[in-house]
Amino acid sequence: MREADRDHNGSLIITLPPDTVRALAAKGERQISEAADLCRTAEAALESFPGYVRVRGLGILPPDQLGDALTALSALFGRLIEQDREGTVVRRVEDRGTKIGEGTRARYADSRFGGSLHTDGAELPQPVPGRFALLCVRQAPVGGELNLVHLAQLEPRLTAAERARLRRPFHFDRRGDQDPTEAPTTEKAILFDAGGTTGVTYLREYVELGHEHQHAPPLASADRAALDALDAALGADDLRLTIRLEAGEAAIFDNLRLLHGRTTFEDDQHRRRLLLRTWIQPDDRGERSSA
Repeated sequence: MREADRDHNGSLIITLPPDTVRALAAKGERQISEAADLCRTAEAALESFPGYVRVRGLGILPPDQLGDALTALSALFGRLIEQDREGTVVRRVEDRGTKIGEGTRARYADSRFGGSLHTDGAELPQPVPGRFALLCVRQAPVGGELNLVHLAQLEPRLTAAERARLRRPFHFDRRGDQDPTEAPTTEKAILFDAGGTTGVTYLREYVELGHEHQHAPPLASADRAALDALDAALGADDLRLTIRLEAGEAAIFDNLRLLHGRTTFEDDQHRRRLLLRTWIQPDDRGERSSA
């Protein structure tokens, strides 16, 4: 196992040798222990800018083993969390012909459209996933690059009044994932305290939809102004980092401090873009854990 140098954004790159990759897919204890030693090196990288770590070498596996490998790899970084009420642990990220926030259940991951920088699990009550992982099975021939903005660079672009407003609760649409006895929104702040620093949970469309529910108040003008300022900062070219995951490459992301989106992609009808995703809780705060 070897640690490569860094990518163009300064992110740590971990390259796993074939034996370790096969052991991850088969849940082999010795090689997973070796991988865990190296992944511990990545912990500091996840906690600092740019807030993600790339993992290469998984492409030697057949496609039907990639989900198991991603599950084992993700477990090195924390506890896996169910991503919906059906108990999905490894979610397919692919175009299902929907728009972002369309209907009652469609999510960002179900469309091919870009923009809308966000954090994963924005539809959940706190605690949101601390990390998430993506593994590229097939990349689109056109588009599909990831755009990233780190909160450490984003937050100074906001005024004190805007930051204070974003620390007040907003209604986020639950995307139909709530229990029958629960409200269709969850109320939480966009900026919040997270381990001694500031964390963020956000997807503008889910906030807009949340405040359209009858039990939720309309967004006040000051709320909209703060959201607009946040979106303007997210759209700043000088803050945006771009990466493109290639087939067989995975990445682990700090979901509390790194907002992400993608560029709109066009599928090859015979080999459609497919990523696999896990949600990870690095400590004991998560309440929706999977067995």
